[in-house]
Amino acid sequence: MASLSGLQSGFFTDIDVVDVITINGNAGTANQVLTSDGTNTSYQDPTLPAVSSLLTAGTGIDITNTGNPETISTNVKSLVLDGTAVSGAPQTFNPNANGGSQTITINDTDTTYTAGNGIQISGSNIIQTKTDNTTIRDSGGGSGNNLQVIKVPNALTFTGYDTGTFDGSSALSINLVDTDTTYSAGDGIVIGGTTIEANIDEDTIDFNAGTMEVQKVPNSLTAGTNLSYSSGTTFDGSAARTINLDSSLTNIDSITMTSTPSAGGTSLTGNNYPAAGYQTPMTYFNLLSSTNLVSPYFLHDVYDPSSADSDALTTIHTEIFSGNLKNSFTAQSTSCCIELLIYNFSISGNKYFYLQLGDNKLVEWSVGATADGGGVATGSRSTNRTMNYTDETDKLPVSQTWYLSGLSVGTSYTINPMARTSGTLNYIYAGGSFPACILRGYYLT
Repeated sequence: MASLSGLQSGFFTDIDVVDVITINGNAGTANQVLTSDGTNTSYQDPTLPAVSSLLTAGTGIDITNTGNPETISTNVKSLVLDGTAVSGAPQTFNPNANGGSQTITINDTDTTYTAGNGIQISGSNIIQTKTDNTTIRDSGGGSGNNLQVIKVPNALTFTGYDTGTFDGSSALSINLVDTDTTYSAGDGIVIGGTTIEANIDEDTIDFNAGTMEVQKVPNSLTAGTNLSYSSGTTFDGSAARTINLDSSLTNIDSITMTSTPSAGGTSLTGNNYPAAGYQTPMTYFNLLSSTNLVSPYFLHDVYDPSSADSDALTTIHTEIFSGNLKNSFTAQSTSCCIELLIYNFSISGNKYFYLQLGDNKLVEWSVGATADGGGVATGSRSTNRTMNYTDETDKLPVSQTWYLSGLSVGTSYTINPMARTSGTLNYIYAGGSFPACILRGYYLT
């Protein structure tokens, strides 16, 4: 190995020695280290610190202060095992005996348990519970196998009809009867002893099988003018009554119909009794108001088609316009007038125009007729009358009135106007550009 000389002193960041550092030619021995005594540096063996300076012995542990290496030992001299879990005589374990090597085997062969109070365990060992014997204990008072609640830890105190306390240690019945039977009766209530009853007048209210029922109202309802009861003169609810409207109303100021009538409208209907003189007359009625709709006719029929209709007359009486003016009525009087308005159109002159009033069977009516279709009565005058004569081509409106008497009130009659001519080319017209044909009837008083 090459040697270096002539080293210079100084401060260096790094010194890299490849093989050996010698001090005065001494490279030291294995495991020696460089030491300094403050003046010189040399190789020396290292000094090891005592174990006691590095470790502190706890309870049951000893560390020697001398020797290299030092020794750590325990202070346990022996371990004695005894009890039912150790088979045979008591055994001692000494870790320092026999060179510090000893084995103890523990064999637990007793597997029998006995159940203690409140515990049930199979086996021979006994496990028990600990109770206060005040609120809970075993069911046998110290020898039972079940836990049992003796009472609750706090008591319930009650007062009233019964007084006392209850903690569950024994059964108890509480009587909740209220001994305070002092009550104040209000209106309609009466109290006798401990019985509360309704105080009724037994006139308007009474009992029926223990149930109150209304007998009648305290005041009576009396029928006034034009009203009457089916029985008695007053109504208080004690008996059923039917209220009737007097057949002859008097002292009435006005009767006003509804302003929103139904589809049929409103009406006043008089008597239709068939005997003469029993119909409903109107006395002292003012019909001058412009709002009155009054017709003097019991029959008013109009034939007015949109297009002109005509009948070519023959020399035989025939119903006019195919019976469109045939009407029926029930007589309300013994006599009436039937009026016909018709238009006659004669194309050639010297023709007679006749009108006749027939019945439902086209038999001529006659004055004094007694029934519908009865023909001409004995001694009566015919309704066949000459109405018009044309001496040339004429177009004339014709009016004819028939007087009928001897009618039976309540009997139904039919009237059917008929016409004929003395020669051809004589016509009647209605509708279109011609006047309407009108049939109407009115009673005579």
